[in-house]
Amino acid sequence: MDSLKDIILKSTIVNSRKVINKLETLHRSQNKYELFYEFIAWSLKNNFQDFDKKYINIKKEIPTKKEIPFKFWIMWWQGEENAPILIKKNISNLKKVVGTENVIVLNQNNYCKYVNIPNSLKNKLHIGKLDLANWSDIVRFNILNRYGGYWIDSTVAISSELKKYIESKGHTNFFTLCENNLNYHNISRNQWTVWLMGGIAHLDLFNYICQFYNYYFTKHDVVIDYFLIDDIIAHYYKYNNQFRIMCSKYKNDWKPYYWSDNFDRQVTSTMFNLFESELKYSVQKLTYKVDLKELEKSNSLVSVLFSKDGYEVKG
Repeated sequence: MDSLKDIILKSTIVNSRKVINKLETLHRSQNKYELFYEFIAWSLKNNFQDFDKKYINIKKEIPTKKEIPFKFWIMWWQGEENAPILIKKNISNLKKVVGTENVIVLNQNNYCKYVNIPNSLKNKLHIGKLDLANWSDIVRFNILNRYGGYWIDSTVAISSELKKYIESKGHTNFFTLCENNLNYHNISRNQWTVWLMGGIAHLDLFNYICQFYNYYFTKHDVVIDYFLIDDIIAHYYKYNNQFRIMCSKYKNDWKPYYWSDNFDRQVTSTMFNLFESELKYSVQKLTYKVDLKELEKSNSLVSVLFSKDGYEVKG
């Protein structure tokens, strides 16, 4: 295993990302991001080439008439009872929207009841070779590959408008958010979201990701990029026209960062009305890592979201 090489690559990628993000605040430019993501792809090139020879079905995604199971998977590793208040509220809200019977909350004590992840990967987590973010991605796609359904990150809030939208799609084998806005800052260019994704069991994408992770960790002890999951999907997206079509079916002017972009703003009923009534605002990607000073502002959006009440504005 090329540990030293991987350590150097990881450091280069981490520092390069910091530099280009800083440069972007001074001068917006798509080119530097394209070069950066080309470098990551080059760093993983040998892995993809070797693995793809073994996984010959990468270019043979076959659409089916099967319907995604109406089951929602969400995880807080330390247990729901130990989660920050925002996470607890998101889980409670999810159960309210889609029905408690349709939600499975995973944690470190129960995930193994649902999936059998190789011991080699578990060992890497236990000895610190795998961080929780990448481990969550491994659990996520093993769950989806085995059972199907929808994976939603615990930092995501949804309203009934999204539920209606999902139900209106009927017989489909894949779901994600795909934005009309091609954001060059992300390798996904906003064409998919791993924090909200669904599909039928054994969908080729899910199987490919699971198998690639198994392969990757037979060769490496270091995850060279924190966003490895998006690097994998970007490779799959590039060479799989059917997957590109599947993503494009969900194109919309999604506004998943509307709340987080307005955390420090004075809260208004409009912020919640949009969430409840308009599809493009019906999914909000949040964070529980906030400036405590913002929580002290009783009229800020973030203070309301982190209160013990629901997502409604009081008074």
